[in-house]
Amino acid sequence: MNVWIVNPFDDLPHEAGRPMRYELLCRRLAADGHGVTWWSSDFSHSTKDYRSLPPAAAAGGVPAPAPPAIRLVHTPRYRRNIGLARLRNHRLFARNWERDARDAVGSGELQKPDRILVSLPPLGTAGAAFRLRADWKCQVIVDIQDAWPETFLRLLPGPQAVRRPLGRLLLAPFFRAAAAAYRQADKVSACAQGYLDLAAVHNTQGLRHLYYHGTDLSDRLPAREFPAQFTAQRPLRLVYAGAMGCTYGLASAIRAVCRLNQEGLPVELHIAGRGGQESRLRKLSAALVPGRQQPCVQFHGYLTGEPFHTFLRAGDAGLLPMHPDSLVGIPNKLVDYTAAGLPVLNCLPGETQALLARYQAGFAYRFNDESSLCESLAGILRAPACLPAAAAGSARLARDCFDAARNFRDFARFIAEKIGRCRRDHQKTARNWASRLTECIILRAFRGGLWLWLFPACHKRHQLKHHAQPQMANLFSMDATIPPPIRINLKHKTT
Repeated sequence: MNVWIVNPFDDLPHEAGRPMRYELLCRRLAADGHGVTWWSSDFSHSTKDYRSLPPAAAAGGVPAPAPPAIRLVHTPRYRRNIGLARLRNHRLFARNWERDARDAVGSGELQKPDRILVSLPPLGTAGAAFRLRADWKCQVIVDIQDAWPETFLRLLPGPQAVRRPLGRLLLAPFFRAAAAAYRQADKVSACAQGYLDLAAVHNTQGLRHLYYHGTDLSDRLPAREFPAQFTAQRPLRLVYAGAMGCTYGLASAIRAVCRLNQEGLPVELHIAGRGGQESRLRKLSAALVPGRQQPCVQFHGYLTGEPFHTFLRAGDAGLLPMHPDSLVGIPNKLVDYTAAGLPVLNCLPGETQALLARYQAGFAYRFNDESSLCESLAGILRAPACLPAAAAGSARLARDCFDAARNFRDFARFIAEKIGRCRRDHQKTARNWASRLTECIILRAFRGGLWLWLFPACHKRHQLKHHAQPQMANLFSMDATIPPPIRINLKHKTT
């Protein structure tokens, strides 16, 4: 079977600190005897820079045990994870990938795929895959990695009751693209149960399954050892591995660690990664601990391979400071921390919090709350005996939920599984005209006069302007006079 994996975000095999989701999936599929092609982007989401393949990878010779062929699609650069430049990158990735795929098959360079697995996000690649399916009669699997576009609602002003309807109106094309991807997919997989529930609203008949992220657990680490008491010579080492963006409450974590040190409590924060907030965070750290020989906040840059694993092994607890409204289900950081047997300090609610509580694998604090994090860290410093039990729970969580050997064996079988029923989507993509009509009515109402309800002064001037307008004919008549936008009744009567 010939399988295509389409994901532009995961680190490639020669880049990653550890094998990520799609590298592990490619290797498992190849080990099962399938031909595998991984379509990625020539712009790295992690380093925010252009990349190229080593000669062996371009030829399908990525290091053993099971090499996928990797093809890079050209896309424009972006600096921030949230912004118009990234949306443009996604749109062009979908367009360029479809063009490159058709050219490669048309020239005989690649065979037609039997399965196409596309990650979501990006949103546009699913639509391109459905168009290829119509021509090539293959299956399309949508693998949900994040709740797009729902995660963008947190960027809008106002309370939740206002953000949600307003966001669904402003982001209507993106919500429509996501719903179409869920509805038209032959199969849907996800890395978190919440994402699968999101798809179930639209895909009520397709095959759906949960597959957590995974990592190699074959090298069993010895049980972690913690000191009986943390001191200035052996402080509590809190580690963070990941991006430094606006989704993460790292500034409050730096302030909390510096505050505890000023109070004489020995704790250090070690940060590995890059991101748009890195410069600001470095300046904040330097301002809070000026002239100190051994700073309590240290930056280690972007780590891969053995230095990355050494960084995690040197820590006493992992920090997971994600914004609750990001709607992230199971972050990769949780997999990294638990695979290293690290207790986790977490502020992300939902699935992550539930797993940590079930396995008693960590400690909770409130997002961006300096005092809350100080309380959690001070509790650990007062009673270090709590750490070994939390570390053991973290290791159990990794074995039960994030074992790549088990997860991706089942994932590969799910992809290869045949579908016994015929889908009309293979002939032509169907649109839900009822939802489209409803959306058009809402948009026309908003553009035509809904703003008058929001601004009463404008409403009053509008009424004066149209006061002497003649009586209307039926709205649906060919010679009907268009009513004032704010009117609700089909008949307009003058006063």
